[in-house]
Amino acid sequence: MEIKALFCKQGFSDQESYRKTWEFLDSDALDNSPYVRISSLLFAMLARRAANRQKPPKKHPFVDVEMIAAYLPFCDAMFIDKEMHG
Repeated sequence: MEIKALFCKQGFSDQESYRKTWEFLDSDALDNSPYVRISSLLFAMLARRAANRQKPPKKHPFVDVEMIAAYLPFCDAMFIDKEMHG
């Protein structure tokens, strides 16, 4: 809905905004986003741990995944906890 609202602000009609939004979400544009790639890899790692019945994270890892995926492309080093280090 946020993407559609951006298209509406640019002057597209309501119907055209839905179409443009769907085209954007169906395109390769999101594949080039570092945030999407890094967060997908981190969630895949957590899923693999769960499938192998390894120790689950002590807390909800969603905030950690979001922060690492958002800031990692823009920094040279990052301090993270032991759970996300794996």
